[in-house]
Amino acid sequence: MKVSDNKVAFFDGLYRTALEQQADLYRQLDKAYAQYRGSGDTDGGRPTETVRNITYELVESQISTDIPHPSVQAPDASYVKEKNAKRVEALLRSIRERLPFERLNDMDERYTYIYGGSVFLIEWDDLLTRFGEVGSVRVTGISPRNFVGQPGILQIDDMEYCFLAFDTTAEEICRRFSLTAAEKARLAAGFEENGTLSMVVCFYKNEAGLVSRFIWSGDVILSDIDDYYARKVKRCLKCLQDETVCTCGEDAQFSLVSEAYEISKETLLCSDGKEIPKGTRIRYYHPKHFPIVIRKNVSGESSCLGESDCLVIRPQQLEINKVLSRVHEKMMMSGVFPYKPDDCQFRYDNSVGGKVLNLRPGETASRFGVLDTTPNIEQDLSYLDALYKDAKRILGITDAFVGGDDLTTQSGKARQIQVDRSEGRLISKRVMKNAAYADMDRLIFELFLAYADEPRTLVYRDGYGKIESDAFCRYDFLAYDSLLDAYVYDDAYLFSVASEKPDKDEREALWKQNLTNYKEGCFGEVGKAEALAKYWQAQEYCGYPGAKDNRSYFAKELERWQMTD
Repeated sequence: MKVSDNKVAFFDGLYRTALEQQADLYRQLDKAYAQYRGSGDTDGGRPTETVRNITYELVESQISTDIPHPSVQAPDASYVKEKNAKRVEALLRSIRERLPFERLNDMDERYTYIYGGSVFLIEWDDLLTRFGEVGSVRVTGISPRNFVGQPGILQIDDMEYCFLAFDTTAEEICRRFSLTAAEKARLAAGFEENGTLSMVVCFYKNEAGLVSRFIWSGDVILSDIDDYYARKVKRCLKCLQDETVCTCGEDAQFSLVSEAYEISKETLLCSDGKEIPKGTRIRYYHPKHFPIVIRKNVSGESSCLGESDCLVIRPQQLEINKVLSRVHEKMMMSGVFPYKPDDCQFRYDNSVGGKVLNLRPGETASRFGVLDTTPNIEQDLSYLDALYKDAKRILGITDAFVGGDDLTTQSGKARQIQVDRSEGRLISKRVMKNAAYADMDRLIFELFLAYADEPRTLVYRDGYGKIESDAFCRYDFLAYDSLLDAYVYDDAYLFSVASEKPDKDEREALWKQNLTNYKEGCFGEVGKAEALAKYWQAQEYCGYPGAKDNRSYFAKELERWQMTD
């Protein structure tokens, strides 16, 4: 994409055009959120004062705390590549544990069902240091209402540009970016009434097809990085040395320049025994994708997001609002009204006791009474229930799924079949979640190949639960290309994910199946430490109470047996 000289005007115009062309989409997103929050909207009529928020109920019933765990496969049958694949997998597991993925997942689940998708920003942050390791990834969850994609393009990798828009403060901008006094004054002119500023980030592909980044607020350029993923070094324009070795003193003139290659300062010994000689020229790894991953709910045709559950059941929610509005009016206008003869001198009021009706000779109490005008709303309630069931059917949700009583089946087997069929309609959402996490894992892997200069310590458990240690070193992924006569990074690994733990409804069945497998010798000879260690490892994976202690005990027994064998 060719960028004009006036970059703020160019990108701001591009951003506003994209917003305008997708205005309908963002109106729909606003409607979806208002509906989830319990809006009494009746689609043009008077808003209802009471709401049965089936949207909130059905969205919340689908929220899963399950965080998919990484699975990495080597592209071909090679011991070295399979070992590297396990290292990448262990690295990604450590990232899962280190970052607040529980909170990210909680937000991501709701964004996905409400808006039809969610957005993750994955960046490398050199300021994240840990035990001698400089830099790590930072993952941020972003509302789709803050993401603006290129109009008409449905896949993020096919876009030429996309935007992230945030409301922030001048203090936060000054902390993140180096600004002159004049730029700070221009920022102050753009304050909103609540004291915030609008900041827009644009990721785009430059004329060479390389990912670049431009950030601005108002008419102030906050950051302008051409070739976003390139290694940047502060180099003196006078002596052409980087700032760590420059001796120009006050005459030094530093500028950020991109470095395409590194020169190995010593012989590099890789974990497979391969040696890379000192002085070898190695091209830095260069990621190719936008640092953005989009999780879709259910694939749609209108935008890069998927279909929103809120909007899919919006007709049912609006109709429920209308019916409740009508029921509310009926109930407010109804009441119990007393009546009495015209010649009666007694006056009714709202007091409960102390009133005596004096009847004349020959008069009876039948001349007094009450008129009950309470309406019959049974048909309204039946209609509401039918609308609720219709919304559940659309989303593939059964009564059992939302935790209610399901009396439509007579046997446990028939009920399980019904749940399985419902699960089949919901499985595509899990597939899309897994696909997004696999994309995220690939991007994290690429960032570590590009920027992790120090080996990263990895700790994991083997098949018996024993703690093992290893290290992720980006040089282990170098392979010599005879055609190029150079070392290149091998990134052709296959990424997928699986559930870290089975769902709670599946655990008891898995416990029984593990016991059956043990008795049938699937884990080894029954009664031996090896089989028991594998059995309790499987039970720990499935969340069996006390399995961790048992697995640890038999793992030690196995180790003791192996030492004395």
